[in-house]
Formats: sequence, structure tokens, C-alpha cells
Amino acid sequence: MTKLTGALAATALISVGQLAQAEGSSGFTIDLEIETNAVSTFSADDPTAEFTDVNAEVTLVAEVELGGGFSIFSEVLLETVVDPTDDVFFDNHGLFVSEIGLAYANDNFSVAAGKISPAFGLAWDAAPGFFGADVAEDYELGDSIGAAVEVPFNLAGGEHSISAAVFYLDTTLLSRSIITKRGRTTTADGGAGNTEKLDNFALQFAGAFGDTEYNLSFRQLSAGEGDVDDDRGASFGLQHSFGNFTALGEVARFENFNGTADDVTYGTLGGSYTMNKWTFSGSYTARDGVADASDYLASVGVDYDFGNDLVASFGLSQFEEADQKSNSVALSLYKAFSFGG
Repeated sequence: MTKLTGALAATALISVGQLAQAEGSSGFTIDLEIETNAVSTFSADDPTAEFTDVNAEVTLVAEVELGGGFSIFSEVLLETVVDPTDDVFFDNHGLFVSEIGLAYANDNFSVAAGKISPAFGLAWDAAPGFFGADVAEDYELGDSIGAAVEVPFNLAGGEHSISAAVFYLDTTLLSRSIITKRGRTTTADGGAGNTEKLDNFALQFAGAFGDTEYNLSFRQLSAGEGDVDDDRGASFGLQHSFGNFTALGEVARFENFNGTADDVTYGTLGGSYTMNKWTFSGSYTARDGVADASDYLASVGVDYDFGNDLVASFGLSQFEEADQKSNSVALSLYKAFSFGG
């Protein structure tokens, strides 16, 4: 992807959001997030891993209310789709649809069908700091064709929900990307959940008691072509707010992770302290069992909130994978926009 093409793609997404704002339709909403990152691995046991990646991540979420509880939802991403192996500057970005479909909601339940992101786990989304979620993202579920249902309820003074999804990895034309092409996913690629059948499921119990949030998740991903066995996993996470300080912990365990012979365990601890416009954070994730190795990611971060959904971030991390250590530093600028509603 050329620098000019990337700029034009981001400009086009912003223009769509500005159009929605001008329309001011209560049945059409757009949320736009733009993040520019500079990540440099400045020291590594493997010298070829030392490079700088300057990139952008743009997320466009749109929803159209159809009336009667029905809506159309979509999410479009612009992000790096080819992992860099050398210094890059806004290169290798692809534009693709990560979610799209039809939803229905009332006071008792909600259901969605189409291309979805099944709910599983907490740390991959909530671990604090720029690098905090990088390893836990291994078990995030996304890019799936299927259906999901969520039922909210109140219990013991808290709000809770049960959600369930059946799905398979997207092998349609929507698995492609444009600008930089990532290619269409096929069943020949293998991988747990890549079955073109609704024989994969995820189940999640989530909620809060006061200042404590919990998340208990289960999943089974059927073996794909060439896989060893089904991926079976569970996770349990807690997050508690002590005023200005928030602590998070999660443990996740998988048999035959992603269809391989590996039984893998993840453990994540994190904390963040907010002082006026500053947030200071630290996190640690241990991963045991990938290719019989014990890996870890330790990181610290500082965020500054300028207001109006504009945030600058700094991160520093050490990552050990297969007995190879690397140290990285990152700077990031994030801006969010909301239109319509």
C-alpha cells in the first residue's frame, strides 16, 4: 500500500462520518476511531527483529436502525495485514469488513447474525497499556460467520448477561482485504474453527457486582483440515475498581490450542492508576505450552487524555518467545469521533 493510498483510504472513512453528522439521522450512527502508532523494537536476541513500524489503525462502526428492534450493523477496519520484517512507514495496510449483519434487540434478549466476533475472554480487550493485550489477543475470536444471542438479567444487585454463539471462520469474499491484499481464507488453510459448518461454539457469563466485573467463558472450535484435534478452552477474568486504581486478572486454559498438539495456559495481571489526565499502567502475561515453551510479556505504559476523545500513549515492553527476548518502545495518538444518533 502506498502512503498516498493509505491517506486517501483514511480520508474516505472520515468523509463518510462527516456525511452522517450532516445528515443527523437518529436511525443512523457512526463511530470512528483513528490511531497512529510508532513501534520500535530497539533490542532483540535476534537482530533481524530490530526494526521500526509506523502504522495506522482505523475502525469505522456503523449501525442503521430499521425499526421494531431490528438494525443493520457493520465494522470496517484499516490496519496492517502483513507483518513487517523491516522498517516500514504506513505500509502493508489492508481495508476489510470485520463485522456485518442483521440484529434484533428488545428488553429481554438480543440476537445477531452475519459476520460476527463471538464473545470470549476479557484480557485481550481490557489489559491496560499499549502492549498489555498483545499476547492475550492470541485467543480473541473474530472474523466468523454465524449467530449470537445475549440475555441480560439482574441478580444480587448486579447486572449480568449470558451470551452464546455458533459460528465458523469466514471463508467468504469478506475474508479478503483491499489495498494490501491478505487473500481469501479457505478450508485448506486449516486451523480450529475453519470448518464452514456451524459446529463451533462460544459461551460467556459476564457481569458486575458493584465495582467488580467478572467474565467466565468457554469455547470449542472443531478441528480444521490437517489439525490434530478440536480446540477446547475456558477463561476466567476479574476486574475491580479501587477508585483511581483498577486491577485486572485472567487465567485461560486450552487443550489442542488452535487445533495443534499444544495445551496452552495464559495468565494475565494488570493494573492502571488514573491521576487527573494521566493514566499509569503495568501488565504481565505468561504463556505456557506453545511449542513446549514458556513465554512472557511485561509492559508499562503512560496515557495522557487531552479531552474530546484525544489520547496520547507511551509504552515499553519486554517479550520473551521461544527463549528469544526483545525490547520495544511505542508512541501512539488516538482520536475518536461519533456521528448521528
